[in-house]
Amino acid sequence: LFKGQKIERKRVAIELHDNLSSLLSAVNMSIQSIDPRHLSEPYQAIYQSLTQLIQNAYAEVRNISHNILPAELEKEGLAKTLETLVERLNKNSGIRFSLAIPDLKERLPIEIEFNLYSIVWELINNAIRHSQANEVQISLIRTEWGISLTVADNGIGLRSGNEKRGIGLQNIHNRLESLGGTFDIPNA
Repeated sequence: LFKGQKIERKRVAIELHDNLSSLLSAVNMSIQSIDPRHLSEPYQAIYQSLTQLIQNAYAEVRNISHNILPAELEKEGLAKTLETLVERLNKNSGIRFSLAIPDLKERLPIEIEFNLYSIVWELINNAIRHSQANEVQISLIRTEWGISLTVADNGIGLRSGNEKRGIGLQNIHNRLESLGGTFDIPNA
């Protein structure tokens, strides 16, 4: 099942990167062929906005395709991949991310690493989109029972009863269930 999912994620990542990126590049080239000096002032503003939106869409597709199945995860492991992700987020985000991985010297099975990476990515996206936080702390600790993952922020938190509403949180529950793990949202 994991191998099949991995093959499908790789296919989707390639499709996003190759096809959608190519389409966005073509749209960008078409837009760039317009000389904004010949446009009225309101249309110049629209032109600038479209150009920025296309660049943002291209960057988002690139991020998604790389994060669906990061090649670094297979080569370097979870710890290094998370370090790289946090570095990239700290350069490109208004939120300050920190990472603590004190006891994870040895690689975990790739299925566990991939699921943990996907969970961290989903929780980071939730923090960026919904938390209104300016700090996010990620910690991954090996315990005598397994692995403890904590993603905490200084944002507004979840309203009571929202734990199972979103598809992202449901995906986290499903991933953890497949690993025999649990998910807890403490009341803050």
